[in-house]
Amino acid sequence: MNRQVGIGLLACLALGVVGCGGAPSNIAKTTGKVTYQGASVEGATVTMSTQDNSKIATAITDAEGSFTMMTQVGQKSYEGAPLGPVNVTITKFADMGAGEVDPDDPSAVDAMYAQMLDQQGDGDGNIETNNELPGKYAATITSGLTATIDSDPAKNVFTFDLEDE
Repeated sequence: MNRQVGIGLLACLALGVVGCGGAPSNIAKTTGKVTYQGASVEGATVTMSTQDNSKIATAITDAEGSFTMMTQVGQKSYEGAPLGPVNVTITKFADMGAGEVDPDDPSAVDAMYAQMLDQQGDGDGNIETNNELPGKYAATITSGLTATIDSDPAKNVFTFDLEDE
């Protein structure tokens, strides 16, 4: 019995040293809220990217306009955004009526695209997207939105009050 307990303790110690799959140390929990014209924005996509675009975090706002950033590292997603200064973009596209399709079925994807062209096409084979927020917030060079992500999550609560262009 003592040998089994010893092996169990050794296994636990090894897991503690290796880690249990927690977020990488260069990512910290980041939350916030998006408003436009004083109202909460539901369904907006918030993107935070490092200045060299090597790391990107994204979130979708809920009914209250609140969000929690998620960063993908390899095949895993972690709650948080990359530490340091980040550029921020915020968009909200109208539902384009595409619905869900099986991405492995080329005919279903083609049918969905044809439907979207009929409904939102510009006549030249391009789909016009309808960003419901001012366009300047869609690109890092025009948004004017930045943040600095700190290792202390209490400092990573941001409110983005969007205004007309």
